[in-house]
Amino acid sequence: MIKFKDKRNDIIKEAYDIEFKDNKVFIKFTKNGKAYGYSSSNIEILNKQADSELFIYTFKHNCYKCKRDTNILTYITFKYGSNLVYPWDKNKLNNEKTGDGILNHTVYEEMEFYPIDIIGLNKKYDNIFLNKYPKRLKVGFSKTENELYLMNLCEHCVESREGSL
Repeated sequence: MIKFKDKRNDIIKEAYDIEFKDNKVFIKFTKNGKAYGYSSSNIEILNKQADSELFIYTFKHNCYKCKRDTNILTYITFKYGSNLVYPWDKNKLNNEKTGDGILNHTVYEEMEFYPIDIIGLNKKYDNIFLNKYPKRLKVGFSKTENELYLMNLCEHCVESREGSL
């Protein structure tokens, strides 16, 4: 359940699902219940994500240095903090797209630009991951991205940094 506060009356409530679309928030209180619309300025999400509740996703990637498959670790969350769970809710992802995401998609049609956080994009979650997997992750500088961010290390040769994938 997702806790939120209705700012109009300072009442805290729990929702089964919260969907953001334009300047509106649609809240379902039960799985198959009706979605009630609110102005987004009247809603504050309170329990954006409990630190211990981050889902860990892994996928295989071929290390550029040792050429062996290594497991890449990441989290995937909606921008407001709840886990993005497979199978992906494409309607929710599309409804939460920003104007920039839609514009980017028109330029790069083969790519979707969803408002999500993955490893390297959310400092709070990156710190949780780094503390949990200190031998698998490292904050490093990417020449390609020209910035410092959390990246995976190859589990075999350990020195190889696997940047933003």
